[in-house]
Amino acid sequence: EFIHTITERISRLERLDNELSHHVYQWRYYPVVKAIQAMRGVRLLVAAGVVAELGDLTRFDHPRKLMSY
Repeated sequence: EFIHTITERISRLERLDNELSHHVYQWRYYPVVKAIQAMRGVRLLVAAGVVAELGDLTRFDHPRKLMSY
C-alpha cells in the first residue's frame, strides 16, 4: 500500500513536470527562461519560477532595481 502510494505520487509528479515543461516551451518568456538557465545549477523549473515571479523585466530600468526587488 505504501509503495503503491509513493509510486503513484512519483508518476503524478512526472506528469505535472512534463505538462509544465510543455507550457514553458510555448511561453513568450521562454527565451528569458532559457537565458536564466545558463547560470550553473538553474534548471527549467527554477528558471520558470523566477521569470514568473519577476514578470516583465523591462519594468526594471536598471539592474540595481531588479536586484533590490
